Amino acid sequence: MILQTDQGSLGVEGKVVWVGGPAAVGGGTLHGVAFLDATPEQLRALWALIARKGQARQAAVRVPVKLAVLCRPKGDAGPPLQGETGDVSREGLSVHLPQLLPSATPIEITLPTRQDPLTLEARVVWVESPEARTPGQPIRHGLRFTNLSWAHELTLGLLLAELPAETAPKEGGRPHGQ
Repeated sequence: MILQTDQGSLGVEGKVVWVGGPAAVGGGTLHGVAFLDATPEQLRALWALIARKGQARQAAVRVPVKLAVLCRPKGDAGPPLQGETGDVSREGLSVHLPQLLPSATPIEITLPTRQDPLTLEARVVWVESPEARTPGQPIRHGLRFTNLSWAHELTLGLLLAELPAETAPKEGGRPHGQ
């Protein structure tokens, strides 16, 4: 893809990896792009572009981790969907689920801990694009936590701190650039 900037053109290979809801400003539809094989110079140029446009958000640390989870749309009385995380941060997580949950769906997600299961409220903020999906495989979703109390944040932090190294996935999570 070629990005036109006030500093000139920036060419970098990219791939749409998720499609979100409508953009709040300017119309259109939000998309997540993974930049593939970007050189350090290209990455610096991308960060500089984002900083100049005032769109840089504080980076959240994402911990790649594979945990079995239960996920249920809020208000749904049916059985929960069984899934697996790809990465977890203090703002949200990526999760692989057997069926598509539309963007903006409010959900409850339950993670295992050493004591009791941790159930958190979240909202689907992105869904893996149809082109990136593999038929018969779980669909990646991005979830942002909502109503996260300090006690939940603490429990989540302890959960991540206590994880053994083998829980890190070999592949998956949210690709670089999302």
